[in-house]
Amino acid sequence: GFVGHDGDQIVAGDSALAFVRQRHGLQGGDLGRIKRQQQFLGSVFRQATQSAVLFNPIRVTNLLSAIKDALTLDDVTSLTDLEKLGLRLRGLDPSKVSFETIPQRGLSASDTNLGDVFTDSGGYLELIPTGQPQSVGNVQILDQAGFDAMINKLKGDSATPSPGASVAPAATARPVTVPAAQVLVTVQNGVGRTGLAASVTTALGKDGFRTGTPGPADSTNYAKSEVHYAPGSEDSAQTVATAVPGSVLKEDSSVTNGIVLIVGANYTSVAPVSLAADSPSAAPTQTVAPSASASPAAPAVTAANNRCSY
Repeated sequence: GFVGHDGDQIVAGDSALAFVRQRHGLQGGDLGRIKRQQQFLGSVFRQATQSAVLFNPIRVTNLLSAIKDALTLDDVTSLTDLEKLGLRLRGLDPSKVSFETIPQRGLSASDTNLGDVFTDSGGYLELIPTGQPQSVGNVQILDQAGFDAMINKLKGDSATPSPGASVAPAATARPVTVPAAQVLVTVQNGVGRTGLAASVTTALGKDGFRTGTPGPADSTNYAKSEVHYAPGSEDSAQTVATAVPGSVLKEDSSVTNGIVLIVGANYTSVAPVSLAADSPSAAPTQTVAPSASASPAAPAVTAANNRCSY
């Protein structure tokens, strides 16, 4: 029931409810609705901080009274506690409030071992439990590696390496002696995030690498990016590892064509690669360190920048 227009607009009451409830017609369906709800909450927070609501104890009390019926509190938390919390938040920068969604992926053909039947409905796999006549809708599966990385970040812990991953020195521990233009790299998605392998392939291609066709890895549980290489191809693998900070090198005799990069949950961005100063192909001024023009990681979605775009 939501009807909007281009540009800034004010929603209240039924129109606000319709805005946060809509899912049909949005990219991603229910996941698109989650983004809308995050955008709405970000707007509420911006308005509360910019209009000095949180600097006025009476206005904080009135705000909490208006939303208390939508809150679920434990037995030892009162509205008075929330009033104190609201007053403590009054100096918080909206750019410091980030929104994240639990990492997940859609169903794939490999998930048919769940004992259920799947049907393709408008580009989405839907689940029909055995013995039921109708679909119960789209199903999302937890991306365990991405979820673990999210929880570890909140806890301040480092991500746990994937099973079987070799413990290798940092990617920049060895000099880069093979230029990107001489390295063929095929990217595999090791976390199940839709479009990740393709986007990394594009980034590597822009930095001069020869690239193969991207695809899924054998698992979606890679906590760290891994650079797999055939025996004797370690120098080429080092070039790829330097371009993907945080990746680990792993000798793999099953690799027969170039280098295979499995993108893990710790991936942030692709960094430009320069040859070591003592390399025969390097110019005298080139170094191993990534240049200042390295592509930055995508900015976090915060209460300051999550304006609605659809």
